[in-house]
Amino acid sequence: MVGVRALIIATLTLVFAQALAEASEASDAIQEQQLEENTDEQCVSDADLPEDAQFQVTIDNIDPPLPEGIDSPAVGEIITLNAENDFTWTSMKVLPKGTVVTFAEIDPMPLPGIDWASPYYYVEAGAGDSDYRNTVEVEADGEAKVQIQNRPIPTTEVDIDKMVTGPKGDQVAEDDSTFFQVTALWTDIEGEEASCVLNVVPGESAVATEACDATVIDNKVYFPLNTEITFIETGAETAVSNVKWGDVIWAVSNGQAEIVDLEDRETGVVVTLTGDAEEPVVLGLENETSSNGLIIIPIPIPPFDGGSSVPGIPTEPGTPGTPGTPTEPGTPTEPTTPTQPGTPGHPGVPSPETETSTSPSSPSASNGGGLASTGANVAWVAGGGLLLLIGGAWLVLRGRKNKS
Repeated sequence: MVGVRALIIATLTLVFAQALAEASEASDAIQEQQLEENTDEQCVSDADLPEDAQFQVTIDNIDPPLPEGIDSPAVGEIITLNAENDFTWTSMKVLPKGTVVTFAEIDPMPLPGIDWASPYYYVEAGAGDSDYRNTVEVEADGEAKVQIQNRPIPTTEVDIDKMVTGPKGDQVAEDDSTFFQVTALWTDIEGEEASCVLNVVPGESAVATEACDATVIDNKVYFPLNTEITFIETGAETAVSNVKWGDVIWAVSNGQAEIVDLEDRETGVVVTLTGDAEEPVVLGLENETSSNGLIIIPIPIPPFDGGSSVPGIPTEPGTPGTPGTPTEPGTPTEPTTPTQPGTPGHPGVPSPETETSTSPSSPSASNGGGLASTGANVAWVAGGGLLLLIGGAWLVLRGRKNKS
């Protein structure tokens, strides 16, 4: 027991702090300046977070493992930092000297007006040199203190007010099948390319599709402030016939934003949101219909994913029934040259075999005497049969003449 107590000499403290969002591309010197600005007094008091804001940190590894009977901190343990604990967590004094603890923050949930970049982990004291890293090696009789520096990204809600004008404007706008798609493109704070596809219907709010990297809260779409965002109309669909598209006109209908035409795409603009977080911006998007419009707007991809104004997805046609298998016609025998012809039957009276024939070429009584259309040309068969009859009659007459 004494030996165990000799090892229990340090604690681990995790403190939430807000870092400068611009520090994503910061050098070591800027990071040092950032640390000076994030003093303990500023970490939370200047955060200006909603009451329900919280952040979670998980313990990824403890090396070497703690002695038996020590349940916290533990590998896989999730630590919550919120207003109730003043965004600070401190372990019991149970960490032996030289213990290495590895930790990571679980991606925090975005808030209205705030999104989060990946955090910095700054080891302040009690674990060797102060530095940015996600591991601590505790020292004797000390407190390993770590700042979880979250980088807030100010955002604001953006909506699109769709209008359709021109000769067929009202007809297109009122048609239930009409909808448009807009694609937003920007570079995020991490330097990664981001995009968001929006479905837009005249008279309704824009709806984010599943292909959206922007923050979506309660069906509202939030984009980062002070960032160049390219908005391009990339799709249009309507059941109204003979619609030709004219000019595509973008404007700022409400809120603060700068807008510049896109040089290489006549359906797009570059927008910079310049207002404050949570101050909504509405972009006006007008499509002119024209009798001689030359602008081509493709059909939206992927399909619209909700709402009564969506053109329905065509159902698969039913499987046609299997046609009956026709019977194989009999193979005709080669005609032979008769030797002595027999006495011909009474003309005009068919033989019994002819009356009861069920050959595919013979109509059945149920068909009302009509011929089935099989696509085969049987004229040559009839002609051949006629020639045989004439030849047979000639031979008979010749035979009688020879006898006489």
